[in-house]
Amino acid sequence: MASVAASARFRDVIALARGLINRPAELTRLAGSFWGSNSYQAVGVAKNRLDALVGLVGIGAGFTLAIIGYLASLASPHPVRTGTTEVLVGAALALLALGLTITTGHLYRRSHLLPLLIEMSHFTMKEERMEWPRAALLPDWMEALGHERHEGEDDLAYVRRVAKVDDLTVDVSQTAEFPYLRTRRASEPPLQGEPPG
Repeated sequence: MASVAASARFRDVIALARGLINRPAELTRLAGSFWGSNSYQAVGVAKNRLDALVGLVGIGAGFTLAIIGYLASLASPHPVRTGTTEVLVGAALALLALGLTITTGHLYRRSHLLPLLIEMSHFTMKEERMEWPRAALLPDWMEALGHERHEGEDDLAYVRRVAKVDDLTVDVSQTAEFPYLRTRRASEPPLQGEPPG
């Protein structure tokens, strides 16, 4: 009966995780508004996604170990020992598992946050994926992460140094002379008379 209950809880955790773990395109949309992207919200939703992934793995491992322990106790012909020593050993193992989960989560977030933000910055609000990260998003998100610009550093040089990105997609502003929507690579010069972006 306990294994059935654990399986049902695991199913509920999966359903909860599906609500927390969004695709990068959805995260970009969640961090945006009519006026543009909120840099700190973008970093926040990216961190939430990574934390949810680690939490899901930790909960899954905990349920799996609980089921294995329960089945092992049912299969064992020896009586289960109880007492203060067993409680202290169990508490120590629980603290060790908690410490490992927190450390793993920190390392995972640290190594995957920047790549996730780079992937998110490829998308428009309509969830269309651009070839290069968008200049309207990635540089601001890097600043929200705490990466400082060097004096006089433009967006392209900044993301090349911090994020190791080769180029950016620039959304060109519409004007009377250029009334159509257009994008260009940041490494390309603007057309004659065209606004810089």
